[in-house]
Amino acid sequence: MTPEELLEVLKRYSDYTAAVPTDFDLFYKWAPIVSPIVSLILVPFSIYIVYRNVDRTQKKNRENDILKQRRDLELKSAEEMLEELTKVKITYQDIIGIKLIYEMFVSIGSTVTVDSIKSHIAKCMVEQHKVTNSVASQFRKRRIILKDLNSDIEKVYNCGSDMGDKLNQFYKYFSSEPGHTDNEIMQSAAIISQSALDLTDHVNQIIDKLQDKYFAPLFVEKS
Repeated sequence: MTPEELLEVLKRYSDYTAAVPTDFDLFYKWAPIVSPIVSLILVPFSIYIVYRNVDRTQKKNRENDILKQRRDLELKSAEEMLEELTKVKITYQDIIGIKLIYEMFVSIGSTVTVDSIKSHIAKCMVEQHKVTNSVASQFRKRRIILKDLNSDIEKVYNCGSDMGDKLNQFYKYFSSEPGHTDNEIMQSAAIISQSALDLTDHVNQIIDKLQDKYFAPLFVEKS
């Protein structure tokens, strides 16, 4: 090959390479076209990611709200039941006192009258009936939350019904069924007093159970 022919070949190669675009040339040429397409493709994916994160946050917030509402309702239910049980205790303290009142009545020189005994018994009957129904009604309203107390409240109600019968019979000793001996009446008063003491102990156990379950955890010191 002559020098002239070699020169011609080199010239043609140079012209060819100059005409072929480089990688950078291709990038800058296609970037304005490809970029919007890629962005368009990524839009749904970006929306999905954002939606998923927002949905997860909202779901977590809903769960937290439900837990808070549940906890608030549990505390409210426990507090309301504690109030009802306290009323039961107060009423049964008056019933426990029936035995002492009758002992005073039969004692020499007592100023306790039959009318005062009847008045005290009548008051106990009314209050006992009211608190027994009230605690049962309160439990029915919160039965799902306080379901662990089902047997405890049932016992309070049954004992309350039985106590109502005892008080009614005791009242008759001073009204429609006179003639009973002091010993008979004293035995009846002792039974009423002991039954009231037993139920008061049971109510105290329910109160402790409520406090331990719903309130004690709120005051546990963190180490």
